[in-house]
Amino acid sequence: MINILGYAKLLPYALLIGGLAYGTHWFIVNQKDDRIQELENQVTQVITRNVALQTTDQIQKETIKSLGNTIDRMQSDVDDLSRKLTNITVERDEYLSIFRRHDLTNLSLAKPGLIERRINKGTRDVFRQLEEDSKELYNENN
Repeated sequence: MINILGYAKLLPYALLIGGLAYGTHWFIVNQKDDRIQELENQVTQVITRNVALQTTDQIQKETIKSLGNTIDRMQSDVDDLSRKLTNITVERDEYLSIFRRHDLTNLSLAKPGLIERRINKGTRDVFRQLEEDSKELYNENN
């Protein structure tokens, strides 16, 4: 019986140690559960942000692609206008060359009918061409 009495005396200590161990276990488990819940909330927030960023990224990629297409189109237009300007400049230089090679004042005094008809026809052609070019530009802008 001494052994049973010895164990009976140790029972309150064993219960106390068991209670403390259970309390410590319960406290640690609750801390871990709280931390798990906190991490799950953070994961949910990160997933939400990720979806928003992916959407924004897709929109930005589409915008960049659209801007690239616009730049290509504008570059093509600039190239076309440059070619037209070059052609017009060459044509202008040809006309100016004609005027430089001929002294129209002396020719008009010598043969007024010949020069007057040609000048009037050339002026009429130039004005007609200017009207056509102006209409073309007006139609392109509208």
